[in-house]
Amino acid sequence: MITLGLSLVASVLWGLSDFLGGVAARRTRVLRTTAVSYVGATAVLLLAALVVPGVWSDAALATGTVAGVATMVGFLTFYAAFAAGSMGVVSAEVAVLQSVVPIAVAVSVGGERLAFVGWVGVGLAVLAGVLLGLGGGEGGRVSSTALTFGAVSGVAFGVAVVSLDAAPSTAGVLPATVETVVGLVLLGALLLAVRRSGHAARAASVLDGGGAPAGGRATGLALWSGVVLGLANALLLLALQRGALAVVAVVIALYPIGTTVLARVVLHERLHARQLIGIGLALVACTLLALS
Repeated sequence: MITLGLSLVASVLWGLSDFLGGVAARRTRVLRTTAVSYVGATAVLLLAALVVPGVWSDAALATGTVAGVATMVGFLTFYAAFAAGSMGVVSAEVAVLQSVVPIAVAVSVGGERLAFVGWVGVGLAVLAGVLLGLGGGEGGRVSSTALTFGAVSGVAFGVAVVSLDAAPSTAGVLPATVETVVGLVLLGALLLAVRRSGHAARAASVLDGGGAPAGGRATGLALWSGVVLGLANALLLLALQRGALAVVAVVIALYPIGTTVLARVVLHERLHARQLIGIGLALVACTLLALS
């Protein structure tokens, strides 16, 4: 129950972080929003590393580094997939893969076993992720480029979760701290490369989505998005240290629920039938996982 609770809270916080970051990205450039968000996340996790007991080790550093690189690859290919094709289809693809990859590793390598009711919950959670990703948009034709970028993104996010799960239980939140520091460094290098590149305009169109110049409110929203993301990542790591990788992975992948509900309440966006069904399935899935 503790693992499920930590995973649920982390999932809700991820959804809140995505919502704040999404609103900020509408007012400024995506790449800049992501960079500011990472600054906030890094600050929170550095503070958490001072509060939560943890032992530095080569394994903690290695797993955090792999997770940081994988997460950054996931973000960049996610944006590239959005630029190349249907957002709904890409989101659903990413949601499935970022759940399936940890589940496959947990079963084939970790030897994890769940009761039948637990696996039913896992299946419903994956289906809920697909429905939440598809939303009410039209599937339409999707280019092979978008599907390829989406596949790389989903696998990369899944690898990041697997890597954090492999961190030593004595490491506390240190691997998550390393993850965000690595991501921040990579983002800084990418920003410099984009500015110096002769193809900066083309790169910006893919990574930044043509957003408006930065404003104080957008920067503040991006920073808060990072603060919440840092808290979510810390709770994710604590959940992974206490429970089954398969369960944590599917619960975490339900974070679009938080984003969807906030968009409905704050921005008055319409909830489509697929999303409502997805939310219902997610609630049933969490109940089954709690009983397993």
